[in-house]
Amino acid sequence: MKNMKIRLRLIISHGLIVLFGIIIAYVGYSSLKVTSENFTEIMKNPQTANAAITNCNLQINIAARNVREMVLADNPSSNSNYINDINAEFAIIEKELNVLKSTFQGEEALLRSFESIIAKWMTSGNEIVAQAQSGNIENATSLLFSECTPLLEELEIVSNKLSESTANNITTSFAENITITNYTMVFLLVVLAVSFVIAVGFSLYVTRTITVPLQEIEYVAKEMSQGNLKVQLNYTANDEMGIVANSMRTMVSTLDSYITDIKIGMDKLSEGNLTAIPTVEYHGDFVAMAQSISSAVNAINNTLVQIATSSDQVSAGSDQVSAGAQSLSQGSTQQASAVQELAATVNEISSQVTSNAENAHLASIKVTGVGTELNESHQNMQ
Repeated sequence: MKNMKIRLRLIISHGLIVLFGIIIAYVGYSSLKVTSENFTEIMKNPQTANAAITNCNLQINIAARNVREMVLADNPSSNSNYINDINAEFAIIEKELNVLKSTFQGEEALLRSFESIIAKWMTSGNEIVAQAQSGNIENATSLLFSECTPLLEELEIVSNKLSESTANNITTSFAENITITNYTMVFLLVVLAVSFVIAVGFSLYVTRTITVPLQEIEYVAKEMSQGNLKVQLNYTANDEMGIVANSMRTMVSTLDSYITDIKIGMDKLSEGNLTAIPTVEYHGDFVAMAQSISSAVNAINNTLVQIATSSDQVSAGSDQVSAGAQSLSQGSTQQASAVQELAATVNEISSQVTSNAENAHLASIKVTGVGTELNESHQNMQ
C-alpha cells in the first residue's frame, strides 16, 4: 500500500465504500424481496385455501339443498334441472378441491380427511339422485338423513379444523416472517457497522499515508527556509509522495554541496589562495552564480596584480624622494647657518635702530625746547 499511487489509493478507498454500499443495498433488497414474497405467500395461499374451503362447503350445502329438494319435491319433471345444478356444483367442488390442495399448508391428514368426506358425500349424493330418479323416494329419503346429513356435519367439523389449521399456519408464517425481518435488520445493521468501520479505518489509513509524508516534507522545507541544509528526509516510497521526497533530498543535497563548495572557496580566499576553483558542477540558475564568483576572484587577482605593480612603482619613487630629501637636508643646513648670521645682523641693526630712535627722541626734545625759546624770544622782541 505504501508504494501504491495516491490516485489508486483514493480509487480503492472510494471503491470499497461504493462496494459496501452495493452490498448493503443488495442485502437489503434481497431481504425485502424475501420478506415481501413470504408476506405475499402468507396473505395469498392461506386466504386462497380458506376461500376454497368456504366455497367447497358452500357448494356442498347448495348441492345438498338441491338433492333434498329433489327428493322431497318428488316431481320427476324437474329432476333434470336439479341434476344439472347438482352436477355443476360437483364440478365447482372438484375445482375448489384442486385449489385447496395446491394452496393448503397445514396438516395433510386434515386435508385428506376433508377430501375423503367430500368424496363420500358426493357418492352418497349421486346414490340419492339415482334412487330419486328411479322413483324410490323412500330409500332416497333414508339415505338423505342417514348418510348425507351426518357427512355434512362431519364435513363442517373438519372444515373448522382446516380453517383453524390455516389460521395457525398464517400466525406461524407471520411470526417466521417477522423473525426473518428482524434477523435481516440485525444483519443489515451488522453489515452497515462493519462496512462503516472498514471504510473509516481504510480512509484514515489512506489519509495517514498521505499526511505523514507531507508533514515530514513540510518539516524539511521549513528547516531549509531557516538555513538548515543538514536536515534528513527519511520517507521513501514509489508513489507521488516518494517522488516528491526524492526530489527534496536531491535539492537539499545539491544546495548543501553548493554552499560547502562556496565556503571552501571563501576560506581559501581568506587565506590568500586566489587559485581556488569550484569542485562541484553547478546546474541551472546556479551556473550564473558560479560564474559571478569566478569573475569576482579573477577581478581580485587582477586588482592585486595592479597593486603589486603600483607598489613597485611607489618603491622606486620612494628611493628618488629619499635622495631628494637628503639633498634638501644638506641645503637646509647651509640655509640655517645663513639664517643665523642674518639674524645676528638683524639683531645688530635692531640695536642701532633703537639707539637712533633714542637719539632722535632726545633731539626732538631739544628741538621742542629750542622752539619754545624762539617763541619766548619772539614775544619778547615784540
